[in-house]
Amino acid sequence: MKTLAAFALAKVKGGTRLTFTQSGIPDDQVEPIKEGWKEHYWDKMKALLEAEA
Repeated sequence: MKTLAAFALAKVKGGTRLTFTQSGIPDDQVEPIKEGWKEHYWDKMKALLEAEA
């Protein structure tokens, strides 16, 4: 499986917005990959950033 992940940062009032998109995911893999990103990256990043605030 070959996918493309893209990250975009934008300045917004009070901080920065991160927009993430991933394309090329087979339909039957969307949910497992979505949950993987959440469990292994987004939840941990959120906890780290909240601890820094």
